[in-house]
Amino acid sequence: MVRKDVIMKKHIMKLKDMQKLTTKNIAMKIMDIMKKHIGYDYHITRPQLFRELFLKDEEETLADWLRWEFVKKAMHLCRVKTKCFISSKRSEGHNWVYFVVADEDDAGYYVDNLNKNINRIRAMQQRAMKSAREQWYKEDWVLPHKTKKLLEKKEEEVVDELFY
Repeated sequence: MVRKDVIMKKHIMKLKDMQKLTTKNIAMKIMDIMKKHIGYDYHITRPQLFRELFLKDEEETLADWLRWEFVKKAMHLCRVKTKCFISSKRSEGHNWVYFVVADEDDAGYYVDNLNKNINRIRAMQQRAMKSAREQWYKEDWVLPHKTKKLLEKKEEEVVDELFY
């Protein structure tokens, strides 16, 4: 008889392989699409990119949220493993746009964002040290106000918000 943990490990490995394959497939599609979007002036919006990738409009569902997570992983794969360096930027209408970096201005915006993220990581390092020094683990842990409100909603409403 096969043990349950061995079966679970096999299923997890299959899921990870599927995830890698899905990410690579999406990355290949993205690279093809992005050939027409070199430089900020020729950017593509998030809804347009989603429509070109999945042949449907993005909806507020868990499935589409997961699809977009794969898109983000695929764009990262393109940046790291290929010469298709995709950058993103908020446009005037607060929508995200995507484009292949074509000049130093395009790259500069990406570098500025990286520097902001590095500063956020440094702040979290300091927060971790403060947590250890002040022994936060001994204190009561309280969720932020917004999270409390969400938990107070009926379970059905939360499920509706997540899946429909």
